Amino acid sequence: MPDRKGPGPPQDLCPGVAESMVEHGPNADAEQRELLLTQFSIERASVAMLRLDMAGRIRSVNEQMCRNLGYTREELLAMTVFDVNPGLDPSGWLSHSAAFKGLTAPRWFEGTHRRKDGSTFPVHISVNYFEYLDEAFFVAFVRDRTKEHEDEVQRARLQQQLNQAQKLESVGRLAGGVAHDFNNMLCVILAHADLSLGSLPPTSPIREDLEQIVAAAYSARDVARHLLAFSRQQTITPVAIDLDRHVDFASKSLLRLIGEDVTLEVSTAPGLWPVKMDPSQIDQVLVNLVVNARDACGDHGKIGVALSNVVVDEGSPEESCCPPGSYVLLEVSDDGSGMDPEVVGHIFEPFFTTKEVGRGTGLGLATVYGIATQNGGGVRVWSEPGQGSRFGIYFPRHVGEAVPVVSPSRPPQREAVTGGAILLVEDDPHVRRVTARILTSLGYEVTTSSLPTDALELVRRGRRFDLLLTDVIMPEMNGAELSAAVREVVPDIGVLYMSGYGAMVVGRHGVLEEGVSFIQKPFTTDDLATVVAEALVSRPLSERVADEG
Repeated sequence: MPDRKGPGPPQDLCPGVAESMVEHGPNADAEQRELLLTQFSIERASVAMLRLDMAGRIRSVNEQMCRNLGYTREELLAMTVFDVNPGLDPSGWLSHSAAFKGLTAPRWFEGTHRRKDGSTFPVHISVNYFEYLDEAFFVAFVRDRTKEHEDEVQRARLQQQLNQAQKLESVGRLAGGVAHDFNNMLCVILAHADLSLGSLPPTSPIREDLEQIVAAAYSARDVARHLLAFSRQQTITPVAIDLDRHVDFASKSLLRLIGEDVTLEVSTAPGLWPVKMDPSQIDQVLVNLVVNARDACGDHGKIGVALSNVVVDEGSPEESCCPPGSYVLLEVSDDGSGMDPEVVGHIFEPFFTTKEVGRGTGLGLATVYGIATQNGGGVRVWSEPGQGSRFGIYFPRHVGEAVPVVSPSRPPQREAVTGGAILLVEDDPHVRRVTARILTSLGYEVTTSSLPTDALELVRRGRRFDLLLTDVIMPEMNGAELSAAVREVVPDIGVLYMSGYGAMVVGRHGVLEEGVSFIQKPFTTDDLATVVAEALVSRPLSERVADEG
């Protein structure tokens, strides 16, 4: 770039400006000097400028226009406006330019300019029409909108992501509420069918009908649990896991899912970071994604499962799905049919499916989304029609060593639990009655209450109970508030929560605190028997010794 300092004028000005400044110099009169300074200012302005004749030929340009387009001044002066503005139609130029005649105010346009290297960029153009002596011409001031356009695209993308997140959050709340009501109804159906089966002889002709009811109730329970997973209300027990080993072990089961004509390729990276989450949720994610990939592949295809460490930086594309930080990325890809953007925008919504009737519930990917977000991660999707799909699941890195998953240790038992007094608090009358029937059939003494305040009054009057079995969401006070109030009177009473919601309503982010017992509705007789016995055995030794004495 020429030196803009010093006594002489720059030599790359519009033709005539440099010569005039040299010719007149300090001897120019005030009017000439102002004119030269104006010309100099236009030439060196940060806004690009060009002058066109009525035929669209470029007659003059300033430095910024040359820089924007990558041409020399001489090259541009041999070109037309159609060479730099691909959006203009030469055939309509005469009528277009004639519309400017007589206008005294500038006209504004959004357009696109093409550089010498063929690349294009968005511009904002202000066009002025002038007549001087016997010549009519246009003067256009052009502002490069590349940065503004990028900001607009980024804002639109962020707004779209926000809208999608808000939509999924709203659907998640709805799904959680539906699952709660659904689970309460299933609890009554499943429990009554289970009780009836237990009272029938093996040869009864009614058994088959009841078994079909139980089987249907189990299937419906799975649907409800998928809804809870999507709404991030699934009960989880996180442990530190080595995903490499876990996926390698699970791949043997995945092979049975996809069939012989679809290839499964598993690849991992060395030094994979551990993650902390419930192992069963990893299995859910893998199964749902691989089944989805299998269906996309059809009869033949290839499915890839890959693990790697990634770091999400601020401003990176990955930040659209999860906050900056360190993650283990699980990718499941296929070479199947792919999806268009419209379908991609809906795939995580519950019950949305492109599969034919009977081939899917539309809950698999919704479950994946819920699990990823419940564990502090996120999901990204890459897909195009005919190009297959790739799902990326980001699990936050856990700082610590992965340990083998072991069954939680139980408190030492000196004898089996045989009976006990249980205070059952449940506001749904149907659930309350059938739960009381199950507990009575198991040999427990059961006192029921529909309101927490009535239950608390029984305890305050001196009624002795070994276990408080309470619903979580109830009128007047919730289950946690009730148990706290009861333990002020009887500190060593056992507490067991039950709910049609997930554990999110009991523990933080669905993670139950140590020592908190919880059973998810709906449940069978065996389910309730096991959890009640564990809750009674888990009471502090002081209470157990007092009972034995």
